[in-house]
Amino acid sequence: KGKGKKGKGKGKKTKDEEEEEEELEPAQVKKQRPAKPCFNSLLSAFGVVESEDEEEDDEDDDDEAGELVGEEEGGATEGEVDDQNAPIMKGAGVDDEEAGPAEDADADAEEVDIDAPDEAVSDEEEEDDEDVVLKETKGSSAARKRGDAKHSETLNFFDSFWQDPPGPLGAATGGTSSASADSAAQQRFALPGLQRCEAQRRDVLAVQKVLQKDTDAASAWKRCTLAPGLQEKFEAFLESEGLAIGAQEGSLFMFLHSYLDVSFPLHTHLNARAVRAVGALHVVDHVLKACQEVLFNSAVSNAAKRRKKNDGEPAKIEEASDLLASCDSGFTRARVLILCPFRSACHEIVRMIMKLFPGSSKEVGNAKRFEEEFGPQEDDGADSEKPADWNHLFQGNSDDRFRLGMSFSRKKMKLYTPFDRSDILICSPLGLRTITGAAGDRKREFDFLSSIEVCIVDRADVLAMQNWEHVQEVMKVVNHRPNHLKGIDITRLRPAFADGKARQFRQTVVTSAGQGMDPEALFALGPKDNSLQTSTNLLQKWRANGTFAKRGKTGRFTLEDEDLEDEEEIPDKLLPSQTDASALSCRGFVRLADMPAGDALQNTTALGIAKQFFLHVPSKSMADQNEQMFQAFCSRYWKPLGSTLDRLIIVANSYYNFLQLRRFLREEGVSFCSAFEYSKNKDLSRARFNFFHGHRRCILVTERFLWYRRYRLKGADYVLFYGPPETPGIYEDILNGVKTPSQCNSMCLFTQHDAFALERISGHERARKMLTSPPGKVFVYS
Repeated sequence: KGKGKKGKGKGKKTKDEEEEEEELEPAQVKKQRPAKPCFNSLLSAFGVVESEDEEEDDEDDDDEAGELVGEEEGGATEGEVDDQNAPIMKGAGVDDEEAGPAEDADADAEEVDIDAPDEAVSDEEEEDDEDVVLKETKGSSAARKRGDAKHSETLNFFDSFWQDPPGPLGAATGGTSSASADSAAQQRFALPGLQRCEAQRRDVLAVQKVLQKDTDAASAWKRCTLAPGLQEKFEAFLESEGLAIGAQEGSLFMFLHSYLDVSFPLHTHLNARAVRAVGALHVVDHVLKACQEVLFNSAVSNAAKRRKKNDGEPAKIEEASDLLASCDSGFTRARVLILCPFRSACHEIVRMIMKLFPGSSKEVGNAKRFEEEFGPQEDDGADSEKPADWNHLFQGNSDDRFRLGMSFSRKKMKLYTPFDRSDILICSPLGLRTITGAAGDRKREFDFLSSIEVCIVDRADVLAMQNWEHVQEVMKVVNHRPNHLKGIDITRLRPAFADGKARQFRQTVVTSAGQGMDPEALFALGPKDNSLQTSTNLLQKWRANGTFAKRGKTGRFTLEDEDLEDEEEIPDKLLPSQTDASALSCRGFVRLADMPAGDALQNTTALGIAKQFFLHVPSKSMADQNEQMFQAFCSRYWKPLGSTLDRLIIVANSYYNFLQLRRFLREEGVSFCSAFEYSKNKDLSRARFNFFHGHRRCILVTERFLWYRRYRLKGADYVLFYGPPETPGIYEDILNGVKTPSQCNSMCLFTQHDAFALERISGHERARKMLTSPPGKVFVYS
């Protein structure tokens, strides 16, 4: 019976096996083992009910887990492909348009060898690697605990990353702040180069003390405890690139290292490389420490198993503290998500990570393919006619649809790894949403985002110009509880993930060129409901009630019907924000900002513009902002003045306002031309020609069109800004192109909800006076 295939393994047991079974008594050990906290609620959420027959359930679970581990950790097993997940997971590390059909994707994967199995490792080599891991981990831990002055000054917040509730920051900085002080609701403070900082739900006084001087802030990263070898790598990187870390970037890294949610609205083309350098340093430091923790726990566990096998020691019942100490993983492997606008930005970030990787070998898998697909092309040079900030964004590969997975090991880094085997995901919102989809889609996949620990949104202002809806939809599914527990080692799952608190422990970092309401709203955005079925049912009810009756199948208007129905589209900024206490970080939030100087208004005044008017439009809420703006335009500008003007440029701050104004001008019978982001090149040339030569009295453009094209519209005598531009450079460019500056008058309509954009144009003091004035008042600058 023991020789047959079906009865394999069920023959007569040897004497050693019988003695080992008598010593272990697994049923009794299981009854005495303490239950891991929060797992009962996790299992019940997936419909798993504990049976009375524990041994039978354990056998079924082991069989099921054995079948599914290959799918989750190493892709589909050989000869078997899951039809539902295979197209998504095969293309997770490559673009859809590049991968092509399923056969091409498989061939491409074989070519780059991303799914090749690791080389076989002997038991002796495995034991040597585990000994190295144990020595490195113990050595770094001992260094942190030394009492000498050098190590006593270093700061390390990673050890308290999963502390619930979070402890005081003073414990890591050597201060004496108490836990009760860390519950401060809000505090405002100033740092070198950052005169308008604000902290919420956390006392950051201990961190402020480290950043009091410019020199201290610039070198703050040197006082932090980084992964072994990382500080030397970063110093060599700064020297080779000729890059200097200033006070602003040093303060940014200190708060990144303390794992607070960080808003940094000072990310411009001038300091972009320094900001991304400290961000890459933080990402590499976090991933290396997390991987080291996993390797150490695995080495300890394997060493204990070998001692038990060699010495014949009886099974030892684990204590609850030991079980929690070995909890080092999430539902999936990916720990870091970086959202950036273009392939050029992804190329810069990945190159920094590659140079900071402190592995003994410099081998990087698929590096050549990465340079071909993300590197600069031959015709990607700078345009001398464009401003510096435009060249910084669009010089290089400006494709906005991509996604890339990166994995780390002790000796190697690999690119283009499948998302379920990646440590870092670097994607554009558009590229990632092609996988995650939207509510109501039949096929969606976002389980690989369930265990993100650090999420960085790079240049949120640029992402807003692309399509802010993609960012919102992606952020809604980050840390969403997965739809199944396939391939998950529940014995090493962190309690925060089991208890549904992944979003509260995630660090969210948003950088942008200027403050805005949309980027700030990301910190309060998270998965509202872990039940995908509930969202689908709600969407079906909305469709049944006719909510989307006037839209197409995708819920959007088409360009062919723009004159009839586009005016009824609801702008993204007016949609209700999903604010929930469970979507806020448990560690607190900090904003590192500075007072805008108002260079745009100063430069245009120095240019000699005759008069620059600013009209305060009354608006009690964002819901009626567009209606109030249109009424003020009609009653305060168009009827008394605008209808009689020639050579007038009207700049609409949104596509919705553009459609509303275009319809109004058509009804009034005004001789005008228009240009927006979807206009063809020949239509743009004709519109500019007709306006410049006076064939049309007025030209209507959108801010987004000017941001992408940066055309200098010439021949204007009057300018109307229908809302202050989000980018102050657009305000300056438009007035720089007027026909005669000394005879040009401009008007800017604004409400109290345009405070950030108005402040970037006019400066803090002028904006404060205008915003606190009674509605209807006009300000003049000349």
